Amino acid sequence: MLPNELVDCILDNLSFDTATLLNCALVERAWVASSQRGIFRHIILEWPIAFPAHIDGIMKATRALATSLSENPHLASYVHSLELHTFLQLSKPEDLEELHAVTASVVQLLSNVGEIIFTRVDWSILSPPLKLVLTDMLIAPSLTQLSLSHFYISTFAELASLLSRMKHLKALHAADLVCQNWDMTSSSVPEDCTTPKSIQLEQLELDENGVFALGIWLQHDSCPIEIQNLHSLHIEGSPSPERVSFVQYVGRNLRELELLSFGWEDKCYLEFTPNLRKLHLGGLYQGDEPTPTAIIQALFEPLLNPNGNTFPLQHLTISLAFVEDDDPLQTHHWDEWPVIDALLEKPEFASLGTVNFQVRRINACDSVIPSGVRELLIGKLPFLKGSGKLVVELNKW
Repeated sequence: MLPNELVDCILDNLSFDTATLLNCALVERAWVASSQRGIFRHIILEWPIAFPAHIDGIMKATRALATSLSENPHLASYVHSLELHTFLQLSKPEDLEELHAVTASVVQLLSNVGEIIFTRVDWSILSPPLKLVLTDMLIAPSLTQLSLSHFYISTFAELASLLSRMKHLKALHAADLVCQNWDMTSSSVPEDCTTPKSIQLEQLELDENGVFALGIWLQHDSCPIEIQNLHSLHIEGSPSPERVSFVQYVGRNLRELELLSFGWEDKCYLEFTPNLRKLHLGGLYQGDEPTPTAIIQALFEPLLNPNGNTFPLQHLTISLAFVEDDDPLQTHHWDEWPVIDALLEKPEFASLGTVNFQVRRINACDSVIPSGVRELLIGKLPFLKGSGKLVVELNKW
């Protein structure tokens, strides 16, 4: 029999395996609390947009959840993450009012949420009572992480107002934001909101649209959110001067940087990130021009110096993709990679502990990269292999 302390640790790592947690709760009374903590850690509330016939069942289940949380406050205290999914206009608008009410009845019971995720949510259609309880959650001291994906809102001013009130925000993810009015003026920050640069953001993820819109606002002197102390930055979308400028603006204190999609504009990054420890280069396509090796060379060569001063980078991940009809076993795909091996052997990159290559196909989930690719790539990287720094992963998504 395992001691309960060890069981607690095991169950804490099963938070995404609800079926196992349910079984554990049934097997042993002493495991119930730990199992419940995992089961209720993340709650998803989803509206049945695609299946309107299921609306009665959804409302019944949501009411039952509200009752359970109300009668068992300790369960509500376990909820750390709340996701609202597909809160869009229904084919029957008359159903909206009741859906809003049952959703609000759950949200208002959650007082310990640290993360809220909006996925395909139209803020403009939410009822005032539902907006109120969600806003109360957003400004609560426990709320430190916010994710907005396919998030629809009437004006940027309203979005800025919400963000400006989140005094404890540490991590923000924003992708596919949609506003009817993107006007960014000083009025975007209400007078009663937090003072400029007082919200210390640590992690930020933006897509291309986010860089052009949200990124510009975040750089304003009047913005309540300070991003020049960011530890982690993830940027998707096409290369652009705006993206380069944004990375340069936040780069000094960055510890982690993930860049997806590349072009020649991207060669001006690393010299502005003097404290970088982890770098992930994604969206590199074998067979494209400029080639991945040329892009990596352009990115790293500004760091070379006659004194051989070491750049602090410790972990480098390079994600390579092949289109469906390209054969990765053709040796010409790998002929240029010894140049990168020689580059990373230089004393400027002596701090590198791991160089991880991830190779996969794009838009072809049923077509895998053959195992022979690993040997082809490793053969082109003798220094990285011999130093024990090299890791090659195939078909990792």
